[in-house]
Amino acid sequence: ALDQRDAPGVAGLIQHAPHGIRHPETLRRDDPPSQGPVLRLGYLGPLDPAKGAHLPMEALARLPPDVPVSLTYRGSLPAETSENTYAGRVLRAIASSDRAYHGGSYQQNDLPRVLHALDVLIVPSIWYENTPTVIYEAIAAGVPVIATNLGGMRELVCGLGGGWLFPRGDPAALASLIRELALDRGRVQQVADNMAPVPTFAAHLERVRAVYASMVGAQS
Repeated sequence: ALDQRDAPGVAGLIQHAPHGIRHPETLRRDDPPSQGPVLRLGYLGPLDPAKGAHLPMEALARLPPDVPVSLTYRGSLPAETSENTYAGRVLRAIASSDRAYHGGSYQQNDLPRVLHALDVLIVPSIWYENTPTVIYEAIAAGVPVIATNLGGMRELVCGLGGGWLFPRGDPAALASLIRELALDRGRVQQVADNMAPVPTFAAHLERVRAVYASMVGAQS
Protein backbone atom coordinates (compact mmCIF):
# COMPACT_ATOMS: atom_id res chain seq x y z
CA ALA A 1 0.00 0.00 0.00
CA LEU A 2 1.11 3.56 -0.69
CA ASP A 3 2.08 5.45 2.43
CA GLN A 4 0.34 8.84 2.71
CA ARG A 5 3.73 10.48 3.22
CA ASP A 6 4.73 9.34 -0.28
CA ALA A 7 1.74 10.99 -1.94
CA PRO A 8 3.34 14.38 -2.80
CA GLY A 9 6.23 12.68 -4.56
CA VAL A 10 3.95 10.32 -6.45
CA ALA A 11 1.68 13.19 -7.52
CA GLY A 12 4.68 14.89 -9.06
CA LEU A 13 5.19 11.88 -11.33
CA ILE A 14 1.68 12.01 -12.79
CA GLN A 15 1.43 13.52 -16.27
CA HIS A 16 -1.85 14.49 -17.91
CA ALA A 17 -2.06 13.59 -21.60
CA PRO A 18 -5.50 14.36 -23.12
CA HIS A 19 -6.63 11.68 -25.55
CA GLY A 20 -7.83 14.05 -28.26
CA ILE A 21 -9.39 13.11 -31.61
CA ARG A 22 -7.86 12.42 -35.00
CA HIS A 23 -8.72 15.53 -37.02
CA PRO A 24 -10.36 18.19 -34.84
CA GLU A 25 -9.76 20.88 -37.46
CA THR A 26 -12.23 19.21 -39.85
CA LEU A 27 -15.09 19.86 -37.43
CA ARG A 28 -14.51 23.57 -36.84
CA ARG A 29 -17.23 25.82 -38.18
CA ASP A 30 -16.54 29.23 -39.65
CA ASP A 31 -19.56 30.99 -38.20
CA PRO A 32 -20.31 31.56 -34.48
CA PRO A 33 -23.19 29.83 -32.68
CA SER A 34 -26.56 31.01 -33.90
CA GLN A 35 -27.92 34.16 -32.34
CA GLY A 36 -31.42 33.26 -33.49
CA PRO A 37 -34.46 33.48 -31.25
CA VAL A 38 -34.20 29.88 -30.01
CA LEU A 39 -31.31 28.22 -28.13
CA ARG A 40 -30.73 24.97 -30.03
CA LEU A 41 -29.85 22.18 -27.61
CA GLY A 42 -28.73 18.72 -28.61
CA TYR A 43 -28.13 15.20 -27.30
CA LEU A 44 -25.99 12.82 -29.36
CA GLY A 45 -25.90 9.15 -28.49
CA PRO A 46 -28.00 6.12 -27.61
CA LEU A 47 -31.17 6.28 -25.54
CA ASP A 48 -29.49 4.55 -22.63
CA PRO A 49 -30.21 5.10 -18.91
CA ALA A 50 -26.51 5.22 -18.01
CA LYS A 51 -26.10 8.04 -20.53
CA GLY A 52 -28.89 9.99 -18.81
CA ALA A 53 -30.86 10.32 -22.04
CA HIS A 54 -34.03 11.12 -20.09
CA LEU A 55 -32.54 14.11 -18.28
CA PRO A 56 -32.69 16.68 -21.11
CA MET A 57 -36.37 15.88 -21.60
CA GLU A 58 -37.07 16.12 -17.88
CA ALA A 59 -35.30 19.47 -17.79
CA LEU A 60 -37.21 20.68 -20.83
CA ALA A 61 -40.51 19.77 -19.17
CA ARG A 62 -39.62 22.03 -16.26
CA LEU A 63 -39.09 25.10 -18.44
CA PRO A 64 -41.95 27.56 -18.95
CA PRO A 65 -43.25 27.78 -22.53
CA ASP A 66 -41.77 31.26 -22.97
CA VAL A 67 -38.17 30.04 -22.53
CA PRO A 68 -36.90 29.92 -26.14
CA VAL A 69 -35.25 26.52 -26.55
CA SER A 70 -35.39 23.50 -28.84
CA LEU A 71 -33.93 20.05 -28.20
CA THR A 72 -32.74 17.67 -30.91
CA TYR A 73 -31.80 14.06 -30.22
CA ARG A 74 -29.59 12.19 -32.70
CA GLY A 75 -28.33 8.62 -32.50
CA SER A 76 -29.21 5.07 -33.34
CA LEU A 77 -32.39 3.59 -31.89
CA PRO A 78 -32.67 0.13 -30.33
CA ALA A 79 -34.74 -2.52 -32.07
CA GLU A 80 -37.22 -2.57 -29.17
CA THR A 81 -38.88 0.76 -28.36
CA SER A 82 -42.15 -0.39 -26.83
CA GLU A 83 -43.73 1.53 -23.97
CA ASN A 84 -42.18 -0.95 -21.53
CA THR A 85 -38.61 -0.01 -22.45
CA TYR A 86 -36.49 2.91 -21.31
CA ALA A 87 -35.92 4.06 -24.89
CA GLY A 88 -39.64 3.84 -25.60
CA ARG A 89 -40.44 6.09 -22.64
CA VAL A 90 -37.89 8.68 -23.74
CA LEU A 91 -39.22 8.60 -27.31
CA ARG A 92 -42.79 9.11 -26.08
CA ALA A 93 -41.66 12.13 -24.06
CA ILE A 94 -39.93 13.54 -27.15
CA ALA A 95 -42.99 12.94 -29.33
CA SER A 96 -45.29 14.64 -26.84
CA SER A 97 -43.21 17.83 -26.73
CA ASP A 98 -43.50 20.64 -29.26
CA ARG A 99 -39.90 21.66 -28.51
CA ALA A 100 -38.14 18.31 -28.94
CA TYR A 101 -37.35 16.08 -31.91
CA HIS A 102 -35.43 12.87 -32.61
CA GLY A 103 -33.61 13.05 -35.92
CA GLY A 104 -32.48 9.43 -36.03
CA SER A 105 -29.02 8.02 -36.52
CA TYR A 106 -26.15 9.65 -38.36
CA GLN A 107 -22.84 8.63 -39.91
CA GLN A 108 -19.44 9.97 -38.92
CA ASN A 109 -19.22 12.05 -42.08
CA ASP A 110 -22.51 13.72 -41.08
CA LEU A 111 -21.03 14.90 -37.78
CA PRO A 112 -20.02 18.45 -38.83
CA ARG A 113 -23.52 19.13 -40.14
CA VAL A 114 -25.13 17.60 -37.02
CA LEU A 115 -22.98 19.64 -34.64
CA HIS A 116 -23.25 22.89 -36.59
CA ALA A 117 -27.04 22.71 -36.21
CA LEU A 118 -26.61 23.05 -32.43
CA ASP A 119 -25.75 25.92 -30.10
CA VAL A 120 -25.13 23.77 -27.00
CA LEU A 121 -24.61 20.02 -26.56
CA ILE A 122 -25.86 18.24 -23.42
CA VAL A 123 -23.85 15.26 -22.12
CA PRO A 124 -25.90 14.12 -19.08
CA SER A 125 -24.33 10.72 -18.25
CA ILE A 126 -25.07 9.45 -14.77
CA TRP A 127 -22.03 7.16 -14.70
CA TYR A 128 -18.36 8.04 -14.77
CA GLU A 129 -17.09 8.49 -18.31
CA ASN A 130 -13.50 7.97 -19.40
CA THR A 131 -12.73 10.70 -21.93
CA PRO A 132 -15.89 11.19 -24.01
CA THR A 133 -15.17 11.62 -27.69
CA VAL A 134 -18.43 13.53 -28.16
CA ILE A 135 -17.18 16.31 -25.86
CA TYR A 136 -13.95 16.63 -27.84
CA GLU A 137 -15.98 16.69 -31.06
CA ALA A 138 -18.43 19.34 -29.88
CA ILE A 139 -15.71 21.67 -28.61
CA ALA A 140 -13.70 21.14 -31.80
CA ALA A 141 -16.81 22.21 -33.72
CA GLY A 142 -17.20 25.34 -31.60
CA VAL A 143 -20.23 24.02 -29.72
CA PRO A 144 -20.17 24.56 -25.92
CA VAL A 145 -21.14 21.65 -23.70
CA ILE A 146 -23.34 21.17 -20.63
CA ALA A 147 -22.11 18.03 -18.90
CA THR A 148 -22.58 16.12 -15.69
CA ASN A 149 -20.15 17.11 -12.95
CA LEU A 150 -18.48 13.69 -12.86
CA GLY A 151 -14.98 12.51 -13.62
CA GLY A 152 -14.12 12.20 -17.29
CA MET A 153 -16.64 14.85 -18.32
CA ARG A 154 -15.64 17.44 -15.74
CA GLU A 155 -11.95 17.37 -16.66
CA LEU A 156 -12.63 17.89 -20.36
CA VAL A 157 -15.16 20.69 -19.97
CA CYS A 158 -13.05 22.55 -17.40
CA GLY A 159 -9.69 21.84 -19.02
CA LEU A 160 -10.78 23.09 -22.43
CA GLY A 161 -12.99 25.90 -21.10
CA GLY A 162 -15.78 24.25 -23.01
CA GLY A 163 -18.95 24.96 -21.07
CA TRP A 164 -20.84 24.25 -17.88
CA LEU A 165 -21.47 21.46 -15.38
CA PHE A 166 -24.56 20.35 -13.46
CA PRO A 167 -25.01 17.83 -10.61
CA ARG A 168 -25.43 14.18 -11.54
CA GLY A 169 -29.03 13.21 -12.29
CA ASP A 170 -30.48 16.63 -11.38
CA PRO A 171 -33.01 17.77 -14.01
CA ALA A 172 -33.97 20.84 -11.94
CA ALA A 173 -30.40 22.11 -11.94
CA LEU A 174 -30.09 21.34 -15.66
CA ALA A 175 -33.33 23.22 -16.38
CA SER A 176 -32.14 26.23 -14.39
CA LEU A 177 -28.88 26.36 -16.32
CA ILE A 178 -30.61 25.99 -19.67
CA ARG A 179 -32.99 28.82 -18.77
CA GLU A 180 -30.09 31.11 -17.85
CA LEU A 181 -28.33 30.44 -21.14
CA ALA A 182 -31.49 30.79 -23.23
CA LEU A 183 -32.16 34.19 -21.72
CA ASP A 184 -28.53 35.35 -21.94
CA ARG A 185 -27.14 34.15 -25.24
CA GLY A 186 -24.02 36.23 -24.70
CA ARG A 187 -22.80 33.59 -22.22
CA VAL A 188 -22.93 30.94 -24.93
CA GLN A 189 -21.09 33.18 -27.35
CA GLN A 190 -18.42 34.03 -24.78
CA VAL A 191 -17.64 30.38 -24.09
CA ALA A 192 -17.68 29.50 -27.80
CA ASP A 193 -15.19 32.30 -28.48
CA ASN A 194 -12.75 31.21 -25.77
CA MET A 195 -12.62 27.42 -25.86
CA ALA A 196 -9.15 25.91 -26.00
CA PRO A 197 -8.05 23.98 -29.10
CA VAL A 198 -8.91 20.29 -28.97
CA PRO A 199 -5.72 18.17 -28.96
CA THR A 200 -5.06 15.76 -31.76
CA PHE A 201 -4.73 12.04 -31.22
CA ALA A 202 -1.32 12.22 -32.91
CA ALA A 203 -0.15 14.67 -30.24
CA HIS A 204 -1.40 12.27 -27.57
CA LEU A 205 0.62 9.43 -29.08
CA GLU A 206 3.75 11.55 -29.21
CA ARG A 207 3.26 12.51 -25.56
CA VAL A 208 2.90 8.86 -24.53
CA ARG A 209 5.97 7.89 -26.56
CA ALA A 210 7.95 10.66 -24.87
CA VAL A 211 6.90 9.47 -21.42
CA TYR A 212 7.94 5.90 -22.19
CA ALA A 213 11.24 7.10 -23.64
CA SER A 214 12.01 9.13 -20.51
CA MET A 215 11.18 6.14 -18.30
CA VAL A 216 13.44 3.83 -20.31
CA GLY A 217 16.21 6.41 -20.28
CA ALA A 218 15.92 6.84 -16.52
CA GLN A 219 16.32 3.09 -16.01
CA SER A 220 19.34 2.65 -18.32
